[in-house]
Amino acid sequence: MKLIVFLFILLVLVFQLNSDGLLPIGSGTENDPYQVANLENLLWFSSNANSWNNNFIQIENIDATDTKNWNNGEGFIPIGNPDSLIFSGSYNGQNYTIANLYINRPDSSCQAFLGYMENAIIQNVNFTNSEINGLSRVGSIVGICASSSIIDSCYSSGVVSGSNMIGGLVGFTVDESYVSNCFNACTVVGNIDIGGLSGILLNANIYNCYNLGEVNGFETIGGLIGKSISGSEIKNCYNGGFINGNQSIGGLIGINYSSSEIIKCFNEGNVEGIGANIGGLVGSNSIYSDINNCFNSGSISGNSNVGGLIGSNSSYSIISNCFNYGLVIGNSNTGGIVASNSASINNSFWDIETSGQLTSSGGTGKTTSEMKNIATYTELSTEGLSNPWDFVGNPCDDIENYDFWNIDEIMNNSYPYLTWQSLTHYTPEAPYNVIIAYSTFTITITWEYFSEAALFKVYSSSTPYGIFIEDATGIFFNKTWYSPIYDDKKFFYVTATN
Repeated sequence: MKLIVFLFILLVLVFQLNSDGLLPIGSGTENDPYQVANLENLLWFSSNANSWNNNFIQIENIDATDTKNWNNGEGFIPIGNPDSLIFSGSYNGQNYTIANLYINRPDSSCQAFLGYMENAIIQNVNFTNSEINGLSRVGSIVGICASSSIIDSCYSSGVVSGSNMIGGLVGFTVDESYVSNCFNACTVVGNIDIGGLSGILLNANIYNCYNLGEVNGFETIGGLIGKSISGSEIKNCYNGGFINGNQSIGGLIGINYSSSEIIKCFNEGNVEGIGANIGGLVGSNSIYSDINNCFNSGSISGNSNVGGLIGSNSSYSIISNCFNYGLVIGNSNTGGIVASNSASINNSFWDIETSGQLTSSGGTGKTTSEMKNIATYTELSTEGLSNPWDFVGNPCDDIENYDFWNIDEIMNNSYPYLTWQSLTHYTPEAPYNVIIAYSTFTITITWEYFSEAALFKVYSSSTPYGIFIEDATGIFFNKTWYSPIYDDKKFFYVTATN
């Protein structure tokens, strides 16, 4: 009798493990988040919608290969969906990896690790060799990122596919949400509104991100974003992947319109389209959408309206302080900077030798020698220059001190480059011998550092497992940081940047 009871209990436990996963350690609060350590914990997370407003941290690398055998071959069930409960909590991967995640629901939308998130955050997670297939709003990490949600410091590789609004990281980013410090290496395949980072960006922002994955689709295809609209902003980003489609194809964005901005970005990936409106940065740019301090070096080819930077620029949109030296090839209506233009292009140049283009519907053509001469961009006697660009060292007539640009014989084939590019060459080692000391009113943090570290940042949180935010309350002096003591800032860490 005891043996029968024991076997019954064992069967019940096995059934619970397979159907609902394994409850993680923790209670899901900010002070005591659920600790995700294995695939059984992820299964519990996916199966228990009542936990989707809680806090999670990942404490081990997780191999999700077995998800290919789940749910009759459909794989992992996304966390959060628009038809029932959304994910509104936090997930901190702590730089651990989720490998081989599998989802295959070609007739279902919002397919991703997190299907739908609002007022939520996912950070510090690496997704490797993911295979995600859905209908619409599909990404390796998030399907819909809405309502001021945050995706920060995440990475993805593998394959993401679907029909429309497909992104390497997220399908649809909306409502003042933002993606920062992320990159994609997934191959992305779809039909309309396909991007290396996000399929659509609507009143949302992307900062300090890049794409290295190949992006393929039919219409509105971009290395970063398929379509960016309604006051969205993309800043300090680049694309290095191959971009291929039919029409409205851009190295960064397929279609950019309705007061959306692109600031200090570049494309170095090749862009191919067989239709119209093909550009090194943007296929079609319109309706008060500005692009400034950007460049393209990739080869651009298409049928008509093929431009080194923009295929078509219209409706009060301003292009300023930009240049192209990538090859431009088209059957009709091509341009070194823009093919079709009914708006403004200021202080912008293209290389008439490397681009193969002697004309452009805006901008000024220069020889390769002139394009590599800093005076072209800073000396007001230069033809086509009405305001000097902002370079390091204030050369010639440059009087600004934001130092957006630099030029030397090492970076970017001796053409100008954005100063933030030089910060991506290496990552300095973390500070060491960090000491935190308290006095009556002040906290003092000291540390040692390696010679290649140029700048430091201090992050604080009220709990050890909470969300750490860069702390702007303190003062830096050499290897020391001082700040008043606040009740909501009890845990700190220091990072080095270059």
